[in-house]
Amino acid sequence: MFTRRNLLWLCLSIWLFVMAAPFSLAQTKTKFFPIEEVRPGLKGVGYTVFSETKISSFDVTVLSMVESNLGKGKLILVRLSGKLLQENGGLSAGMSGSPVYIDKKLLGAISYGFENADPFLALVTPIDDMMKLTPLDTFSSHSLPSAVPAGTPVMVSGMGQRAYEILYRSLGDHGLKAVMMPKVYGQSKRGDEPVKPGSAIAVQMVSGDYQVAAIGTVTWVDKQKFLAFGHSFANKGEVDYLALQAYILDTVKSPVMSFKIGVPLEPVGRIVQDRQAGIMGHLAELPRFIPVTVAVVDLDRKLSRTTNFQVNRNEQMFRDLICSGVMDTIDQTLDRVGGGTAKLKLNIQTNALAKPILRENLFYGKDIALASLGDLRNILDILAANEFQATEVHSVKVDVEVKARQETARIIKLETEKEKFKPGESIALKAVLHTYRGSNLTVPLEVKLPDNLEPGKLSLTARGGAKDSNLEENDSVKNSRFKVDYKNVDSLEKLVKTYLDTPVNQQLVVEFTNNAKSGADKEPQTEQSKADTNYYIIGEAQLTIELLPR
Repeated sequence: MFTRRNLLWLCLSIWLFVMAAPFSLAQTKTKFFPIEEVRPGLKGVGYTVFSETKISSFDVTVLSMVESNLGKGKLILVRLSGKLLQENGGLSAGMSGSPVYIDKKLLGAISYGFENADPFLALVTPIDDMMKLTPLDTFSSHSLPSAVPAGTPVMVSGMGQRAYEILYRSLGDHGLKAVMMPKVYGQSKRGDEPVKPGSAIAVQMVSGDYQVAAIGTVTWVDKQKFLAFGHSFANKGEVDYLALQAYILDTVKSPVMSFKIGVPLEPVGRIVQDRQAGIMGHLAELPRFIPVTVAVVDLDRKLSRTTNFQVNRNEQMFRDLICSGVMDTIDQTLDRVGGGTAKLKLNIQTNALAKPILRENLFYGKDIALASLGDLRNILDILAANEFQATEVHSVKVDVEVKARQETARIIKLETEKEKFKPGESIALKAVLHTYRGSNLTVPLEVKLPDNLEPGKLSLTARGGAKDSNLEENDSVKNSRFKVDYKNVDSLEKLVKTYLDTPVNQQLVVEFTNNAKSGADKEPQTEQSKADTNYYIIGEAQLTIELLPR
């Protein structure tokens, strides 16, 4: 069936093709400057965007060839000059990829600079290396230790400060430096110019109600392919990022290294390679994203908020990008940071499982927005890191209801009317709980004893579904608590089922170790019985019974 969504994607695809076509048809084959002819004193010209979408030039003088600190190749040390460059504080992060020409032949891309040093010195990655786009081997001992990428400032917008700080640390783990920006509306200029060398480009990891995009510069375009950055973005190899034209708002001067700030405009294609010598993309193509919908209700104030965003499918990154967006939606709905109780429902669809992953759980914590992420974080971890098959996440839907009241119940004791039982009997148990600032509550529970138990003492333990009874305030989004035991799992379906079968936090769990004799290669089995409650269960209690001979 041809849906409205199909029509939207078709229209966007046609628009992308039309956008890319004018430049493709007019493009003449670019000549490259031979690396062996590079000499000190050669003069050239570079191109980049200093403001809006206008490509401007700057002057380049070759100083020397130097050893790369990223492998066996060489880099070209150059001095930059020019009025606009002077006004903007010299080399700035975001100029990565700016093409440099000598005698109208492409030499390479501005790629590295020197922090806390001369802002007019830069390193150029030769175009020959960028054309290969293959990982280099080992680090060279003859390197320039103070040279750093003329970075790709990652602009984060539409997100509150707290979630941004978590995302900042997460992106830092991938070698990316985030810069928080307000969301810009009413941009007067559309990105309706063809992509060409010197154009500002954004690599987008998240789009929608919150956005994460890195700003850089296009180096080379030929038909439907383009190169940019002159160094890696996150060095992930084969990737699938959205590429957009970028609108440069300003250059922020800094004694360390200035950096451009800008916003994404219209899509122009997709990034398919992310290697040490640069990134490569295809024009007029679109990547596949993970659509995420988050609906949060503040039960105390009777307020609700729904956000929608799309996240790139990189297995190493999508978990933290999704979790940060969910946490921010909770924060912005509650308009506070603190404790509470939250009911969370998950619906995650994938290509690998016939049915959606459904999970409903109750969370309590001193920081309820952070505490609520447990199941989401763990399930995304399982999908991304499982050893059975590559898994595409098709969609993520999160529904959260939050109240400030602490709805917990602590286990006081576990009791039964008699103390002696035979194997195969059922035990009628009562767990006495004390609700937070409330009264005692009795939860009945029946435990069926296996037929093969040995005579003697048997210890029963009552606990809540959450083995960690309270999440601490400094818990991080990136720390997963679920540990996979692959001994009894031989497929992704079983792995997911193993997780979904774990007790939820509002369940009372009574468990004991089966004392039946088993072979030396078999581990004792843990038997469990569960009962549902309306409270986040904390604490534990033990009860010892006597098993009679069969």
